[in-house]
Amino acid sequence: MGKTYTPSVWARLVKERDGRQCQFEGCGATDGLEAHHLVPLSQGGGNTLDNGITLCREHHRREYLRTHLRVHTMAKTTRLFSDRPAGKREAAYRFLARKRIIERARPHGRWRADRTD
Repeated sequence: MGKTYTPSVWARLVKERDGRQCQFEGCGATDGLEAHHLVPLSQGGGNTLDNGITLCREHHRREYLRTHLRVHTMAKTTRLFSDRPAGKREAAYRFLARKRIIERARPHGRWRADRTD
């Protein structure tokens, strides 16, 4: 584990270490560079040089969406579909959230009864 830096110093040092180029495979962009945490701070990562990489804005956004949304989806799925007994408020929340997930999965909108009767 390396030395911990303040966020601004950490970002500058990571960019300098990586030669001020995007380190995403095949990119090499030199404009709009941002420092990216390999292990997010919210998951125990730190502002160390070992935990940083330089990415352009586009690749930083992609990495953020891939890692953070996966974590949020896993947490929400665990909360929605757990087998633990729940109170009325929790049960209502889980029901409504499942309903929203199912409605989003339907390509043609909400379910409607067949009106050909």
